[in-house]
Parts: sequence; structure tokens; C-alpha cells
Amino acid sequence: MEKIKSNFIQNRGIWLVVAIPFLTSIAYALLLPVSIDEAATFLLFTNTSIIESVSTYPAPNNHILHSVITNFTKYLPFLSDLFQLRISSIVVNLATLLVLYKFIEKHFDKKMALAVVAFTSMLFMTIYYSYMSRGYALVNLFFIINLLCVFNLIKGENTIKNWSVFCISSVLGFYTMPSFLYPFLTLNFFLFLFQNKSIWKQVVANAIILLIVVILYVPIVYHEGLDALINNPFVKPIGFLTTIKSLPKFLLLTIQEITGISWFLIFGLLLIVVYKIRGVGDKITKRFAIVFIAAPIVLLGIHCVIPYPRVFCYYSFVMVILICVAFSNQINKLNYKILLPFLLLMQGALLLNFERKIYDYENKDAAINMTCDTIIKKIIGNKKYLFDESLLYYNLKFELITKGYKEYEIKEVTVNLDADTVSNFDYIIIKKERNKTKFKKPFYVTKYYSIYKN
Repeated sequence: MEKIKSNFIQNRGIWLVVAIPFLTSIAYALLLPVSIDEAATFLLFTNTSIIESVSTYPAPNNHILHSVITNFTKYLPFLSDLFQLRISSIVVNLATLLVLYKFIEKHFDKKMALAVVAFTSMLFMTIYYSYMSRGYALVNLFFIINLLCVFNLIKGENTIKNWSVFCISSVLGFYTMPSFLYPFLTLNFFLFLFQNKSIWKQVVANAIILLIVVILYVPIVYHEGLDALINNPFVKPIGFLTTIKSLPKFLLLTIQEITGISWFLIFGLLLIVVYKIRGVGDKITKRFAIVFIAAPIVLLGIHCVIPYPRVFCYYSFVMVILICVAFSNQINKLNYKILLPFLLLMQGALLLNFERKIYDYENKDAAINMTCDTIIKKIIGNKKYLFDESLLYYNLKFELITKGYKEYEIKEVTVNLDADTVSNFDYIIIKKERNKTKFKKPFYVTKYYSIYKN
């Protein structure tokens, strides 16, 4: 009987470990209001047509493959418009965790697989993009699929299947967002270190990937021009010296944002990991650690760009894998009846950490959920609105459309607004730093906006 219980825990452990993040993503998808990027995705792509999704690129917030998916999920019955937007991220995140488990179980062991899935799934950015209607869940999935293929190839499974899956996954990753170039180059270099006679296969695979990606982006280049992809202001180079000076702070803040834990603690843990892996890791693991630790520094130094930390969201998997490899001896000594409850307890603790931080995170600037949602609840209706290029425009219009309002009017202006001189609008929404109003008292004030009512 004791052996049967142990086997049951061992075989069903993955479903127990996956249950908490899966239910968490559903819960936050239902509870949290729409964000600026989600609202923009809905207005610019989801609520228009698949043609718009594949041919327009007004900003890097068009995660093309994700936008295309939302063109289909918007027809799912019995779901709210926001949940229709978010459901693909929930499903993709679940698939990512299952592929991750398969990868770690195959190339390391089953206990470590449980640990990696348990910890990675509940890190701050993993939870955040497990429900948020963005393309980062897709990036995570294609990264893990490619990582599995690369380890397969390195360990002797030099098959057409592995090369084909690597090609397909890479193409889909690039079609989600161009910044997939970072994990793609890193994985390619890691694979190159172990290639002998098969280097030509890697060259051919990359040529095929490049060709297909170029073809997929032709509609955008034709419609928007090449500059929309390579010269948009969000990825403008800032110079080598400026990049190098900014890197230490960026890397530490990225660690903190990805994990939701103080960078000081995680960085200290990673130093221990680097030391321990020298003794417990094989050649493949050691090179994996070296390549992925060095990659952000090298790639950003060459690109001369400091991106948003979320561009490296896939490093949540890398960090946890390295930590679990370093402590693999300790993990393997634990009985499943001790290991599994411990992992579930840690998942609960990380969930509490996310809950404690998410609302402040969502209020960090004028574009995000909570600030906008609070305002919208006070002013929504068939009214006339005047904006001074406020990002709140997207959130308000999303709510007006999805709640069925049709007799409204929204106007944006580029000049600094003075509510004292505006009379033909029901609400005037002005960024606080651009507000020129002297006499009229605001109807509602937040950290970022002043709202006036006529």
C-alpha cells in the first residue's frame, strides 16, 4: 500500500503542481481589468480583422501571432470579451509547463522536473503573462520547445523531427515578436558549441527559418515599411558606452521583475549556483550556464539597446533550471511524500507574493489597469470625451465597445488642455503634467490624471 501511494504521488505529481498556476491564471484573468496593451490589441487588431493583425505594426505591441489568435478566440461563446482575449495565454501557459516538465524529466530527472515546474510557474512574470493578453506566453512556449529540441540534438537525437520542430517553433517565435531573436541566437550558439559534422544542418535550418520569417513579415514591410520593424523608437540604439553603463542596473532590475523577489536575494542565490554547478554539472549543463549568463550582456552590448525587462521573460525558466541543477542532490534525496507538499507550499507562498505585489505593479504608471479602471467606472456612458493623447483612451474605448455603448464621442488633441475653456464635452481627461487649467475644480483626481466634468 505504501508503494502504491508513492507511485500515485510520483505519477500524478505534475498535475498537482500545475493545478495551482492554472487556476491562478484563470482567477486573475477574471478579476483584473483590461490593461493598455490588451485594450490596444483589441481595438487595433482583434476587433478589426486578421488582415490588420498580419499587415499593420503601429508599435511593438502588435505581437502578431497572438493578435491573429485573438481574431479567432473572440468568437468563443459564453465568455466575456476580456476573457476571450486572455484565454489563449492561459492555454499556452499550461502547454508550456507540460513541455517544460517533459524536457526536464527527459534530460535531468522526474523530481527535478517537478521542482522546476513548481517554482517557475509561480514567479511573478510567469503568472502575469499566464493570463495577460500579450505574446510573452507564446515566447515562453517556443523557447521551451526549442530548448528541448536543442538538448535532444546535443545528446545524439540528430533527427529530421527535432530539426523540423526547431524550425517551426523558431518561426512561430519570430512571428510572435522580433525580440525572439535574443533567445534564438542564444540557443543557436549553445547548439553550435556541440556541433561537429552536423554544422551544415544548423546552417540549413537557420536559412529556412530566415526565409519563412521574411515571407511572413512581407505584408507588414509592404504596408508599413521596413523602418516600422527595425527603426521604431522603442528599439532605438543608445550607444555602446551608454548601454554598458546601464547594463548592471538593468540586469538586476530584470531579475527582480521576472521573479517578484528582491534582486539582492536572487543575485546572491545565483552566485551560489554558479559556484555549485562547477561541481555537480556535466559539460552540457556547465556550458548552458555560461552561455545563458553571458548572453544578455553580449547581445545587448552588440545591439546597444536597453529593452523592457519583459523581453527576457523566458529567463524565469533559465534561472530556475540552473538553481535546481545546483541543488539537484538535495532535491533527489527528498521522498516524494515530502517533496510534493513542500513544492505546493512554496507555490502558495509565491502566489501570496504575487497577490501582494500585483496591485502596486499595475498602478506603476498612467497606462496600466487599476488607475484606468477606477476612472472608467466613474465616467463611462454615452458621453462626449476629450483627451490630451492620454493612454486612458484605449481602456475607455474598450469598455465602451464591450459594454455596448454606441452613442459616445471621443476626441484626442495634441495640445496642452485648459478645462476652463472647454464647454462642449461631458468629460475632459488631462495628464497632470500637461494640465493648464487654473480655475475649474476637477471632478476626480488620480496620481496621473485630472478629470473635469461639465
